[in-house]
Amino acid sequence: SPSSATATTASVPTASAQTPKPPVKNMTQFVMLTFDDAVTQENMKFYQELLENPKRKNKASGCRIAATFFASGEYLDYPSVNELYRMGNEIALHS
Repeated sequence: SPSSATATTASVPTASAQTPKPPVKNMTQFVMLTFDDAVTQENMKFYQELLENPKRKNKASGCRIAATFFASGEYLDYPSVNELYRMGNEIALHS
């Protein structure tokens, strides 16, 4: 399944007391990469270059990057959406 290809296990430090300066050294950090609206054949070249490039990996874990696509029905190219999902990305819909 696509989700198993990008899943990683992260250890989250247990805080015994609240502090204004949490221990950043051991804290898991991440960036959410999202795209909004139409997925078309024209913009698939950009998505493939960004997401399938072997140089684009998480430096800490070595996992490849993935994105969430918030797609709308108008101008949606369904084969391209299927390809993005097959690549391990998350597909979401909005109105």
